[in-house]
Amino acid sequence: MVAVPIKPEYGPTLGRLLSPRWRAASPLARGAVRALVVGVIALAIGTFLTLENAQYSRGGRVPFSFSYRGLDRVAAAPGEWVRLERHAADGRLEDAFSVRPLVLPRYAGSPSGELPLYAAAYIRTLSSRDADFVPRGEGKTRVNAVPAYNVLYTAAEAASELRRAGFDVAELAAVLPFHFVIRATPTSPDSENG
Repeated sequence: MVAVPIKPEYGPTLGRLLSPRWRAASPLARGAVRALVVGVIALAIGTFLTLENAQYSRGGRVPFSFSYRGLDRVAAAPGEWVRLERHAADGRLEDAFSVRPLVLPRYAGSPSGELPLYAAAYIRTLSSRDADFVPRGEGKTRVNAVPAYNVLYTAAEAASELRRAGFDVAELAAVLPFHFVIRATPTSPDSENG
């Protein structure tokens, strides 16, 4: 390998400085240095992959994608396209996020006018399933400039008596509407302080 000429005021290079020591080192020491370099590279790659957000992408009639961190992808429930969950160390479900297609009946008015009708029926369904259901708010919104409608509420999880905060959004995509659901365990003021 031919070295690139370097001006004398910028020399000697690190390679020239270390070359005599490298040649004088035992094969065991050189092997240890090589293993250390490989380990540092593997650690850097592992750190990058750990810190990088995971991605989900779906093609088809309604393509969409999103990035997420700190959630595990699990098997989707029937009718869902994707489901993500976060569990506490004791196995308790802390957060869940799911996306499913939204099937709406024919509606003759403005597309964004259909979402409040859907939301009213959806709220009735949620309240009939859970006696502890408490609506906290609802209203029109936009998700990436697409008309949407959100429903915010709290409810108890039947299996564990845990309170859940829900944030459900119905979005009118151009081809097929979809519904995404976010559920989380609210943090009490006591648990934040220690």
